[in-house]
Parts: sequence; C-alpha cells; structure tokens
Amino acid sequence: PEIYFTADEFENNQNLQTITATGNVNIIRDKLTLIADKVIYNQKEDIVTATGNVVLVEEDGNVIFSDYVELTDQMSQGMMTNIKVIMKNKSQLAARRFRRMDKDNKIMENAAG
Repeated sequence: PEIYFTADEFENNQNLQTITATGNVNIIRDKLTLIADKVIYNQKEDIVTATGNVVLVEEDGNVIFSDYVELTDQMSQGMMTNIKVIMKNKSQLAARRFRRMDKDNKIMENAAG
C-alpha cells in the first residue's frame, strides 16, 4: 500500500534515504493514521519513527496516544512507549510499553485498565 504524508515541513535526505516531516504530521498507510509533531521515515529499512504528541488511529476505531512510536513492516508492526488507548467502546488502557506483532498480536508491559 502507498503511504500519504502531510506536514508543515519536509526534508528528504537522499544519502540516508530518509524523509523527515515536522509540524502537524499526518501519515496514512493502508488503514492506519499516524499523527505526530515529528516523523522520520527510513525508506531503506521501512521504519517510521514518530515523536511528540503521537496519535495512532486504527481501522477498528481504537485511538492510541504515545510519546514515542517506531513502526516497521509497512506500519503493521512496532513498539510504543507510555501509551494510553481509548477503545471504540470507550474503555481505556494504559501501559509503559506496547508492542504490536504480526497477525495483530499485541503485548503490553506494565498495563492498567
């Protein structure tokens, strides 16, 4: 799937094969939306790193808030720190660390609901 970026500023580093987006960053890939203050996309490694007021909106309606997100494998896997999840049914979870694995498996460390 294609990836769509919008941001206030872009910097394309062809030597490192990275795109750095800053200010009101909004990324859509497949059915996942990522919003952050700053995002670095490593094209060679297919790694998206987001910092600052990070919000992930999943296809099922869950919204994840975090201070740091690293996504791989076309944004389908990754890890996040200091998260709060508001689920579609309005229930809430918080965790110090969250990992999203293949086949939509999710692991939370130090979680509370």
